[in-house]
Amino acid sequence: MQQIKSRNIKDRIGVNNYYTLISMEYNADPLRPSDITTEVDYNDLDDHIKLVVTQLPVVKFTGRFDYGGLDKQQQLYIMTTLKEDFIVDTQGKNYARYVCRINNLPAINHENVEKAFHHNEDIKMLRRSEVFEVSYEGEEYNIEIIEEDEGTFTSVEYDGNYLMDSKLESEILGYFNKHR
Repeated sequence: MQQIKSRNIKDRIGVNNYYTLISMEYNADPLRPSDITTEVDYNDLDDHIKLVVTQLPVVKFTGRFDYGGLDKQQQLYIMTTLKEDFIVDTQGKNYARYVCRINNLPAINHENVEKAFHHNEDIKMLRRSEVFEVSYEGEEYNIEIIEEDEGTFTSVEYDGNYLMDSKLESEILGYFNKHR
């Protein structure tokens, strides 16, 4: 199965271009942009590679490189945080398995990326959640922040149960936001 995917991309972009792209230095299995130590300057790339790179699908970074949601059949992507851009190689996975920062990439801007995501209504974030431990007035609480397409939801837990006191919950969230 992997050979079929590789053969298809090799046919589309050319064998030499394919091997040039996959032989660049990448970080394996990074989680955050701060984990990326490899980088390439777009202006230093061969003109054939520049053309291939600018034709790769652009996806938006959603918090971690291993969150998934990418098409396993599409091996190479440009992923953007809207401040930084990355070349990602999925290697047949549904997440950014190998990542390299690409500097000076033209034609990637906030408006174009947002338009692409708003145009394709089939792309929806399923769910992303984070849990934070907070010590407030000598007690330990867990704050869970869940981000979905419909909005962001926050809950506070104490000793494995949801906190039902909205005033206390508001105080804890205020403390969390102030000291985060």
